[in-house]
Amino acid sequence: MRRVALAKPPNVPYAGYAFTPDVVPGAEIEMEHLRAPNRCPEGTGMASIFLWNTQEFRRLDADDESVKQQAAKL
Repeated sequence: MRRVALAKPPNVPYAGYAFTPDVVPGAEIEMEHLRAPNRCPEGTGMASIFLWNTQEFRRLDADDESVKQQAAKL
């Protein structure tokens, strides 16, 4: 999981976004300022990126740099 602090919350309607395997296998993004508002200072936002271990992407075996690059591509 990676978290990114945001200077302002994006204007999005949902707290979580999951991707189908044909888009990004085993990935989801959660908008923490919507899911758990007390985690962020007023007027800011935070996105958490979850990358699940899949047959195609063996993330449990990957090093930190590889997982970081995969998250940045989202």
